Order: sequence, then structure tokens, then C-alpha cells
Amino acid sequence: MTSVLNVDAIAAKNGTSPVTLTKQSAAKAWAKVTYSGGVPSSADSINISSYNDDGTGTYDANFTNSMSSSDYSASGMATKETRVITFNTFDSTFLELRVYDLVVGISSLSDSSSTFAIHGDLA
Repeated sequence: MTSVLNVDAIAAKNGTSPVTLTKQSAAKAWAKVTYSGGVPSSADSINISSYNDDGTGTYDANFTNSMSSSDYSASGMATKETRVITFNTFDSTFLELRVYDLVVGISSLSDSSSTFAIHGDLA
């Protein structure tokens, strides 16, 4: 017998929070990051609580809910044609983003944005 689940929405017990997915193949975090004067903030996101500015062009995206380990996958892109974004996944509580401008080296991102997604298991 086949089971069918038809719903319009799924919410956490409080009725407003996103549902926490564990052991699923969905993104566990994502964000569109904008930079104002080199300071990052989310235009929109899931599972990102805040950002740290670690120095010119290097930022931490702090997770609201930690990953189960530092063995998660990050992918994304910078939205200016000369910029490249790299990721360091050495901690389960945050993602380090480093943004390079191919013309001038590491960049403060005063006029740009980037996007990223995280796949893996939540703690």
C-alpha cells in the first residue's frame, strides 16, 4: 500500500519557526549576504544567526543550529564578475567565507553580495 501525505505547510511546534531537518538531503543553511561598508548581513537566510568580520574580506557566518561536525559541504558565489568566494568548513558552529577580488586581491566587499548553501547533518 502506498502512503500519501498532502499538506499546505509544515511548521515547528510553535507554529512559526522553520522545521529542523536532520538526516535529510535538504540545505541546512543558506544566505544571500549583502555588504554595507564591508560589513556583512543577510538579505535573507535560514540557520544563520549573525556574522563576524575577521578582517578585510574574511567573515564568519554563525549557524543558529550547529552542524553535526565540520565535515559539511558549502557552495556559493560572489555576485560581482571579478570576485571569487572560498569557504573553510573547519568548525561545526560557523562557516568561514573569504572573498577575493581578482583585480585587487582580498576585498572589503563594499558594493557586492554573495550567496551560499550548506549541506550536511545538523547536530
